Amino acid sequence: MKHQEVFDLAQKLRKVKGLEGRDLNYEIQYNLNEIDRLSAPLITQEKEIEEILKKYNEEKKEVFKKNSTTADGTVKTKKLQISETEFFESYEVQEEKKEEHDKEIVALDKKHKKEITDYDVKRKDFLEFLKKTESKFVVSKVKMHHVPENISTEMMNLIFDIIEKKVAKA
Repeated sequence: MKHQEVFDLAQKLRKVKGLEGRDLNYEIQYNLNEIDRLSAPLITQEKEIEEILKKYNEEKKEVFKKNSTTADGTVKTKKLQISETEFFESYEVQEEKKEEHDKEIVALDKKHKKEITDYDVKRKDFLEFLKKTESKFVVSKVKMHHVPENISTEMMNLIFDIIEKKVAKA
């Protein structure tokens, strides 16, 4: 299993909520613990890469916040839906401030061009590494009879990779 597939599995398993069954929940938690243990150096590396843009992102957030503030001091935001259950709150730049806002963002991008380029290169290399290299992680499977009968399709999709598959008899 490639590192990227392991990270994807962990992301799915972390979204599982409200499923009954001791054995099923044990296998979910066991897999997450193993992924965390084996992936710790990669997670540290990913955090170091993200740290490259920390100052840039903070400054960019301040520009958005400033240009999203109305005359009465209220910061305008809007909720954007990422998935069925996840939302992202975004600043809503005021119409009269859009032109100045765009200029500030361009200036900020120029100011941090080296960091942005460095981040892009390191992030690309890191993602390529995740896609190409094998992880030592081995999925711990749960038998199908431990999966609740009333499970939703969404939850089934999230745990599908840790369910022991039946082998067809020839």
